[in-house]
Amino acid sequence: MSCWAQPADDGSGAFMEQLHDLVLPSAVSYFPRTPAWLVLGALVLAAIGFGLVLYRGHAARNRYRRLALDKLADIETRSAYPELPALVKQTAMCVFARADIASLHGDAWLGFLDKSYGGTDFTAGPGRILPELAYGSTDTADGEAVFSLVRLWIRKHHV
Repeated sequence: MSCWAQPADDGSGAFMEQLHDLVLPSAVSYFPRTPAWLVLGALVLAAIGFGLVLYRGHAARNRYRRLALDKLADIETRSAYPELPALVKQTAMCVFARADIASLHGDAWLGFLDKSYGGTDFTAGPGRILPELAYGSTDTADGEAVFSLVRLWIRKHHV
């Protein structure tokens, strides 16, 4: 006799009456059973909400940077060099005190730009031609470098 021996079927159907339906286990609940999981879930949701509030504030504070970078890209595609100094001044006046910025020009203005982003590229580098561009200077030998420097300043200046 094999291990798969079947009970004898006498033809009366008694064997079929002995069979029954499969009993499935009850569904697993997704609701946590302990209060600690509820507290943890609430803390995670609060942290996500707090992160979203911080991100929204950061995005709102840096909106002027995105707008300035868009305007810079437009100026660069048109090669409108005389508009570049006005863009830098307008961007600076968005975040720095207007009384401190509006009167700056020449070397004082370039010094302020260097100080605000922590470099010397405006006073000693390609940015030195920035004041001359406002008056329609056609000296654009460092044009690509000036656009790169202004882009870097917009992204990295410290308020």
